[in-house]
Amino acid sequence: MYQPPAEETQGLYERKAFNEHYGGYPEMYYLITNGDLSKYKEVDKWKTDDFFFWAEYLLRKRLVENIK
Repeated sequence: MYQPPAEETQGLYERKAFNEHYGGYPEMYYLITNGDLSKYKEVDKWKTDDFFFWAEYLLRKRLVENIK
């Protein structure tokens, strides 16, 4: 079960600010393209359902892999 951090650290503050500024879509593209954002036009051709399936999969996979 997710437990929020006890205190707001500098890292937490910066991650929140980053997400508020850019939103979630750039991170989805980043994960789908494996960091090679020159491929974003190729990803733009995907069906919306495919994009969101793989983006959610990769986001959740990263979260699960980072659980201590």
